[in-house]
Amino acid sequence: MPRDLRRTAGSGVDWDEGRDEAGGGPISINSYNNSTTWNKPSGVKRIWVKCTGGGGGGSGYGESGGAGSHTEQIIDVANINSINVNVGGGGNGVGYSSRAGNGGNSSFGNYCSSGGGQGANRQRQHNGALGGSPSQGAVQVYGGSGDGHKNSQPGMGFGGSSFWGGASPTAHYQQQWAQNHRNHAAWGAGGSSGRNSERGANGRQGYIVVYNFN
Repeated sequence: MPRDLRRTAGSGVDWDEGRDEAGGGPISINSYNNSTTWNKPSGVKRIWVKCTGGGGGGSGYGESGGAGSHTEQIIDVANINSINVNVGGGGNGVGYSSRAGNGGNSSFGNYCSSGGGQGANRQRQHNGALGGSPSQGAVQVYGGSGDGHKNSQPGMGFGGSSFWGGASPTAHYQQQWAQNHRNHAAWGAGGSSGRNSERGANGRQGYIVVYNFN
């Protein structure tokens, strides 16, 4: 198991290495932002998987997308050689009041499954988009939800935050700021809104990380 087992001593923290049966930290780490196959490295017996769905796209006037959900699982792979990796894409941003694209679901075999976030205006016009729902994994975290319509701050709708962090920047004056800087968003974050009626940003695609232990 990873060396995250700790005990507290007063106000300090000491690493409890006596319980570390796996011999330390991971021997390697794989990360994926596109669908592929995980192939077991030599000597690996267990893996720790973190799986995040894609974020939904944003619209205009503050209407923004929801983030993808997040799941985690520790898997015994002593008798497994490969597992399918499916990474959900980000939903497309759209102009004001239109229905933005939903984020795609991410999964790691049948061990983890993380739903993508809703696109802006998918639940109801002018409402904030819902974050994605987790469905499989020992750890299950909903994605952050997006902002709804704003008249007084028409370019200030941030997309929902994912497990990995926040959405792309918003702006009151700069044109297409959220979309132009969409790749500054964290993996799985929802798309922020555009200025006034401009199109919102695309949601960020999902992300899967595999920590390999011997």
